[in-house]
Amino acid sequence: MEEGKRVAEMVVLRHFSASAPSDRSSRQYFAPFLFTVISAIPLSFRSEPQDTSAHRLSSMVLGIHELDDDVLTHIFEELAELDDPGTADEEPARTSMSTISGALIAFGRRTYYSYPFPDHPPRRRLGWVAATHVCRRWRIIILTLSALWKRIIFSFPRSRDAHFVLLQRAGGASLDLNLQRMNRGLNQHTFALEHIESARTLQGLFPGRLHEEVHELLSSRRLPQLTDINIAQRGARLPDSNDPLTKSTFCLDAPNLRAATLSGLRCYFTSSQLRSLRLLAPSGCSDWSGRLPGLLRNTPLLEILHCDMDYSPPQMRGQRHDGIVRLPNLQTVCIRWDSSTVPDDAHIFIHDIDIPPSCTFHINDISSAPQDSGWRKSLDICSTRWSLCPYNAVALYMCYPSDMGSCIVNVNTFHTEDRREPFGYYVAPYTAEHCCANIRTPATQYNRLNGHRLRRVAPGIFMSISKDQELEEWDWEPEDISREIVSHLRSDSVTHFVLNGFGPLPVMTPNQLRSVLQPLVAVTSLFVISPRNNVLRLPFVSTTDSGNTGLPAAPLFPALRDLTIGCDEIDTQAYDWDGYSGPDWCNAWWSPLLAFLEHRQRIGLPVHTLRVNGWWRIESARQVTALADQRNMQRARELAEGGVIDDRVVENVNIYA
Repeated sequence: MEEGKRVAEMVVLRHFSASAPSDRSSRQYFAPFLFTVISAIPLSFRSEPQDTSAHRLSSMVLGIHELDDDVLTHIFEELAELDDPGTADEEPARTSMSTISGALIAFGRRTYYSYPFPDHPPRRRLGWVAATHVCRRWRIIILTLSALWKRIIFSFPRSRDAHFVLLQRAGGASLDLNLQRMNRGLNQHTFALEHIESARTLQGLFPGRLHEEVHELLSSRRLPQLTDINIAQRGARLPDSNDPLTKSTFCLDAPNLRAATLSGLRCYFTSSQLRSLRLLAPSGCSDWSGRLPGLLRNTPLLEILHCDMDYSPPQMRGQRHDGIVRLPNLQTVCIRWDSSTVPDDAHIFIHDIDIPPSCTFHINDISSAPQDSGWRKSLDICSTRWSLCPYNAVALYMCYPSDMGSCIVNVNTFHTEDRREPFGYYVAPYTAEHCCANIRTPATQYNRLNGHRLRRVAPGIFMSISKDQELEEWDWEPEDISREIVSHLRSDSVTHFVLNGFGPLPVMTPNQLRSVLQPLVAVTSLFVISPRNNVLRLPFVSTTDSGNTGLPAAPLFPALRDLTIGCDEIDTQAYDWDGYSGPDWCNAWWSPLLAFLEHRQRIGLPVHTLRVNGWWRIESARQVTALADQRNMQRARELAEGGVIDDRVVENVNIYA
């Protein structure tokens, strides 16, 4: 089989060396199912004499049917990993290079008509299942791959007959029961519960009518095949504390369970194999995490812990006599709480767990009421971690919107040796508003700068403090929190510093921001992304110190050598903002950057290397600003001794497929 896999990769790369993306990793990613897609194109498409691309594509599949079964098996398995059946993509162009459905639509568009479904686009796609309709041999091979069918039991419309057909094709394989992909009917939930003992994974939002049945089944049955469970009630709020899912703690007898995500359930595990635990508490569900230290004592191999904290002081004090919980394999801890409601001794929970110094540690403090010191609980906990963990990079994100929203201050400390990609790979790495999926947002988001994915799971120590801006009273300001954060850092060891956000309006006066940044004397690499470079205007226009003594201000970042700037999105639709034309917008963006470079030269601390990153949405937008941009770029080259690196690109929708 290993030889078959090697041959499959070789054949795929050979057939697509001319047509696949030039980047090797992209080619390896797209080629396996493009290989199958082309084979699945009807002969009538390939025989169209006027379409040269059809003949070119058909010539690429001449030897496909000569491949051994084990080679085709590996191709189908990789195809199934990346092209599951399900709801059709709202934007077919995004999947035209990465799925069977998208490629067939794109090919039809090139061959016969402008759009295959002008009035009624497809609501559902077959994905890899389409390969079963190519020929009898392919169908026989795919029908024997039970591991593929076990994952798609609920990928098609609500039909009990369809469920049984897919169940039959899955054979004796452990099932993947996924009820999250769309709004499921009650019959599908019932069908899933009937086969729960054969489930390898169970994911779903269960409607209220099934709460009691779910609770009873999970409590009364042994589930030896279950390795992954992710269940919650439908909706964000539980109706009352007497709900069957929350009124008692149930025992999940799944000895091989490795990952659990539970929303609003109090649960006890018997699995010593658990690696990932996420406990989320919707509003209305209280007092479930008070038993968490006792639960963790039974999970010695735990690597990932995400939890919402909602306990009360007496329950936490009752856990102290059991001693420290030791989790030597812990890699990530992510905690979410409301400091205005969590008691003052909430930090007891943290001290009850022996967290390794190398563990990634996140705290998300989301306050719903004004107070002057609640956020200090989070800061005190992070300060303890900062004293134990090495770091030389700090990312600071501040957002203080002028309209409805939240005021957010994020700080992320980590060591550049622990980063998952070169530090300059992104304009401002690890400064997203949310750190990971514990905040009920996707674990990744697209970083539109250069089209790369931004990983939200930041390394090191992450702290997020946010306040609801709808509150009429404010007992703290971003300046206060930022200054406190920097005062707790080992500022003499910070060599890489990131400033991100700051919104459309200044959140601080120049002297206020200067007082925050002044201690960072060891910074050699500065990364900035801010609307119209507003942040560069603030701390460097001030000529006096923060104490208003009239004395010249000490230079910020005296060791600075490298500056990376993230350019705002340049869109032709944005040229009318505030009366700006394309060149005016370009000059307004460059103006504070050039002023900063000139300021550094005047004080004898010039920037050595400038890197400019960003994107234009369309090529015409880049052309409109080309002349003004070239003039400003030339001036920047004169001011940066080591040169300017221009990494800006024109955005291409296909890179997001």
